Amino acid sequence: MNGGPLDTMTARATAPLALLEVLDRDGHVRHQLKVRQWPLRVGRALDNDWVLDDPHTAAHHFSVSVAPQGGPLQVEVGDSINGLWVEQRWLPARAVVALTVPATWFKAGETWFRLRTAALSLAPELALEASPAPLRGKPVLGITAVLGGAALGLRTWLLTDPGEDWLNLVSIELLITVGLFLAWSGLWALLSKLMTRRANLDWHVRVALLANLAWEVSRVVPGLLGFSFSQPWIASFGFVLPLLILAWAVTWHMRQVEPRRPRRRQAFGMLTLTVGLFLSLGANLSTSDRWGQGLYLTHLYPPSLRLAPALDLDTFMTGVTGLKEELDHKVAERVDDEESEANPSSEVEAR
Repeated sequence: MNGGPLDTMTARATAPLALLEVLDRDGHVRHQLKVRQWPLRVGRALDNDWVLDDPHTAAHHFSVSVAPQGGPLQVEVGDSINGLWVEQRWLPARAVVALTVPATWFKAGETWFRLRTAALSLAPELALEASPAPLRGKPVLGITAVLGGAALGLRTWLLTDPGEDWLNLVSIELLITVGLFLAWSGLWALLSKLMTRRANLDWHVRVALLANLAWEVSRVVPGLLGFSFSQPWIASFGFVLPLLILAWAVTWHMRQVEPRRPRRRQAFGMLTLTVGLFLSLGANLSTSDRWGQGLYLTHLYPPSLRLAPALDLDTFMTGVTGLKEELDHKVAERVDDEESEANPSSEVEAR
């Protein structure tokens, strides 16, 4: 009868002392060896317990054994010119170091190892949806796609003048958006395939759909709020919202590219946001001498969307009193710059 006390005792008696795993570049296990006795010898020579096919390793590259007097496990580096990496420490030839971690990482040449001992406590089992996927279910995907198209249509309608064929413009914008969406999702799926051997296209499509909807909304809301409540700074710094959405999307795409490195994913998202802010602020300073974007309207929103009270003529004229002086000063500066560029010799004589 299987599963009785005798079987349990037999299984415990035959359980390995440790497990040596060979890992690929993504940290996945390619091969494994059950260690049933010490020492464990690793190298290219045939008399090793694990024979390597790595030209950057020695014939007897390293061994793991029990320290004298029954001490902890220790690793000893063989006669190797490249040495051995143990965790974050590089060991030269003939070095001996005690192993205090129940799951120790090694790197010999170009080969990664992990030695798991019986003292390693296993983490709890993870559910299949350990990383919550956005937009679960086909109906939600469809609704999100429809909302994204509706947001694109609303943005196009708001940005077109009365009488223009905005439906034709929506069709063009929709084709461009679909093309960019497919290219974006496909590139992330290709990157996932290269890094993890799984494309995870459905994941990247869901993230791209949600990011596209948020992106379309972010391109309308800041300008519309600034216009409705007469707060130009909202529209001026409206570029921050799309950058936040882009950083979020990159971080979620990276969940399938670097599933075991959350800090790297977060760092990549923060880098995306930082670079985007740096380029945007630099472009704003170079074009308008301001941190925010210049408020150059190519269109007017429908007056019915304006919620701020209208200003009377006297209040408006008081607010623009200093505008003429500011504009005259900028015009004078530009004229001086143009004259100095046209006659550089006069500037030298003046000095």
